[in-house]
Amino acid sequence: MIEFGVFKFLDEIDEIIIRLKITQIQWINRKAEKLDLRVGSNIFEQIFFDGIDKLVDSIYEQKRFYVDQVARFPSGDSIYAVIIYIPEDEILIIKDKTKEKLIEEIKYNLVTSISHEILTPLSSLKAYAFLLKEKYPEIEPVENILRAVKRIERVVKQTQLIAMAQMGLYELKKSIVDPKKIFEEVRHDLSKLINQKNITLKFSCEAEFLNADGFVVYTILRNLISNAVKYSFENSSVEVLITDEIIQVRDYGIGIKKEELSKIFQRFYRGSEAIKMAPKGSGLGLAVVKHLCKLAGYEIEVESEWMLETTFKIHLK
Repeated sequence: MIEFGVFKFLDEIDEIIIRLKITQIQWINRKAEKLDLRVGSNIFEQIFFDGIDKLVDSIYEQKRFYVDQVARFPSGDSIYAVIIYIPEDEILIIKDKTKEKLIEEIKYNLVTSISHEILTPLSSLKAYAFLLKEKYPEIEPVENILRAVKRIERVVKQTQLIAMAQMGLYELKKSIVDPKKIFEEVRHDLSKLINQKNITLKFSCEAEFLNADGFVVYTILRNLISNAVKYSFENSSVEVLITDEIIQVRDYGIGIKKEELSKIFQRFYRGSEAIKMAPKGSGLGLAVVKHLCKLAGYEIEVESEWMLETTFKIHLK
């Protein structure tokens, strides 16, 4: 049991720390005092947030509790907080995440505004391109314009999707999608990179359709194939398999060192050899894949042998 009297440093930290005896407040740190919380009062008369009944259950059942929620205090302050209850020591910890939440919302609003400004003129450009195609179907550059417009639209929508997913605002739009068609779109988008390295892209599809969010599947597949091509040796091959249960991408490139496997899904992380082979990479591709897999309820698995091969498996079921 923690004796709080000897831990003066708890008055200096940013988190709100509350020691409870069942539901009665026994001790609070300085941060809690500034919000007008009072020792001796009932915790449920001092803090208010949606779902507080679940905290009640956790306290009486001596179970851990964790939630992200807007919390209100006697001082009149409201904060977006992470609320944690640790039953072993009867401690309630409240972490103020208001600034982080505000920054996320600003980022999302910025992405949305920029996306709107880009997509609006793109729609007009696409409409004019379709008119030209109908009038002059034999002119090849018109088809190239349409492909370029669609590619820009995908990039913008992918950026929106990631921003919304990070904010917890993206809702999966499941429908019946054709995995062969999605693969062909990815192959076309990456054709320049594939041709530059003379990579043979081998595709096998055992699923007639997938019940999934098509844009999520496209983004996952594109990022995995893009990485596989980037880190493959020239004149080698990349194998793609899609079934009802998995999406699998295997390459025969530089592989991933064992000590780096646990880090590859971190944002901006790139292995030392990966930087040498593809210096212009952002280090975001696999982070995006992991984030979207979590959103869609998929499991991701990776196996790799250094300087031999790497296989990514996305388990859809």
